[in-house]
Amino acid sequence: MYYSPCYPVPLLPVYYSLLMYLLNKHENQQQYALLTTLSMSR
Repeated sequence: MYYSPCYPVPLLPVYYSLLMYLLNKHENQQQYALLTTLSMSR
């Protein structure tokens, strides 16, 4: 299937994957901060 560049639909998976990547990165940062606080409290 071929879409013209001005057609926004092919960009939706890109935006979605980017959003998921940012959310996962944010969650990983929170988990990392939690791990560091746990290891610092020991």
